[in-house]
Amino acid sequence: RDQLKERMAPPAFVGLREMLRAVVQRDVLRACKQSGWLVLVLDEGASRVLTPILGMYDLMEEGVTLVESLEKKRQPFPEFDVIYVVETASIRKVIGDWNNKLDYPYRNAHVFTLSSLSDDDVADLGATSELAKRLKTLSELNLDFLAVESQAYSLGAPSAFSTPSGASSPSLSADEKDAARRFATVVATLGETAPIFRYRSERARTFAEESKALAKAMTPKGAKSSKKGERGHKRPPATVLIVDRADDPLSPLLHEYTYQAMVQDMLEVDGECRDRVTTTTATKGGETKEEVTLLNEKDALWVEFRHVHVATVVDELRKRVSDFLTHNAGATKLARGAGGELSLGEMSAALKKMPEFQAATAAMNKHMGIAGDCLGRFQMWKVLETSQLEQTLATGVDDDGEKVTSPRTLLNEVCELLAGILAQSQSPSQKEHVMRLVAIYFVARGGKLAEKERNQILEALEPSSAHREALLALSRLMAAQDEGKVPAMVQAQRLAPIVASIAGKKTHAQRPREKKGIELLRPPLRHPLRREVRRSRRRRRRRRRGRRLLALH
Repeated sequence: RDQLKERMAPPAFVGLREMLRAVVQRDVLRACKQSGWLVLVLDEGASRVLTPILGMYDLMEEGVTLVESLEKKRQPFPEFDVIYVVETASIRKVIGDWNNKLDYPYRNAHVFTLSSLSDDDVADLGATSELAKRLKTLSELNLDFLAVESQAYSLGAPSAFSTPSGASSPSLSADEKDAARRFATVVATLGETAPIFRYRSERARTFAEESKALAKAMTPKGAKSSKKGERGHKRPPATVLIVDRADDPLSPLLHEYTYQAMVQDMLEVDGECRDRVTTTTATKGGETKEEVTLLNEKDALWVEFRHVHVATVVDELRKRVSDFLTHNAGATKLARGAGGELSLGEMSAALKKMPEFQAATAAMNKHMGIAGDCLGRFQMWKVLETSQLEQTLATGVDDDGEKVTSPRTLLNEVCELLAGILAQSQSPSQKEHVMRLVAIYFVARGGKLAEKERNQILEALEPSSAHREALLALSRLMAAQDEGKVPAMVQAQRLAPIVASIAGKKTHAQRPREKKGIELLRPPLRHPLRREVRRSRRRRRRRRRGRRLLALH
């Protein structure tokens, strides 16, 4: 078993996706390349892991001539070696390929698993004489997670943490144990031999201990963690922060105005890595056409703009397209004919009319369409009004910078906004955005939410039975937290002065403040938004003054 676990040291960190690509190319494809052309067989789990990091061209460069699914019936290729990359649960299906004693499906077999094999799995592989004779490689990759971005990963288990941390038992469910195993493969892949785990609740402690033990078992004996950081300086062990959703239930509900957040909120996004965006465009015949766009780190504009405020993205795209049109004689004539300043849709149409420049402008055209769809739905669903009220609920300060002292005023504002929005549209997407507003209200009010107040806001929302139960569960969780049964934000308040001292700023607790008013969670969210609004207004005023001067000239 020790020989099966031995692996080369992980490559230097250049991003999770590149790291996984390097591991698969080095330890799987190139290790088997001397056997000639290869057949790659993946189960469903391995396909989810490898598809985002390796394309068909990459596989062909490494000698793979065919990629097949383990779950489907396959044609035998006795002249080729086969590489199996599978989850441990699929080992029985691999053995099933070799149960036919009359003929071998492949010349030789190389088996790689995404996580550690059990002793029973290894024994079953050895008991299959046909496979044992042809088995050339058996290795554990420890790659059972999704590399969503260069610095973001997912365990691919959305139902794992459905139990709140206030549960009576500290033991983990089956899904949570599976998530701990997957997280252990993240630790092992990064080459962290002794990470430091930080947690608060007993369930988080159990998760940390489970992950730490599994990661230690996956690490080859005698392996040393890479201690060199940037510029060759030594770095300390990695720190793992296990944060419960009860620690900050508000932030995930708030609307953000960054480009990536707007795409996730406003458009239809799917895919294992949440990177396939579906947009709808109108054709000349009046029909609609759906287009699927892949937004990942191969798109340079996406990498540049994804964490930028959407208003800045739109301005920058307009500037770049305007510069392009200015330097093209035909485009300049088209722009002047339209009055000089074009909208996003007009700019996109102008680029499409110039097929000779489609290769150079395809990326800008794509993002202008996506940004335009985001802003269109943003206005249609009245997300601006919703998000402004969200900011008031989150900070306890209104648009004029005045402290909100009347809970009844907030309740009336929320109910009036719900009635106005739902009177115009009852679409599922519209309902989702106002559901978030109600959830934010429940979180902000915490244990002070009276039953009459809760019923009034639910009557205005008219949620489905499932959504109603989810909101009531959130309200109960916040009430239990305020009573001290779920110790989350109390600890966060104790940590606030420490964090503030590091940043050189005073906390709210260190500033003189009035004791009147409702106590709401007050993250520093208002000021960056207000600065962005002021900048946008100044830009509009400058543009208007510029147009007036041109008209006078």
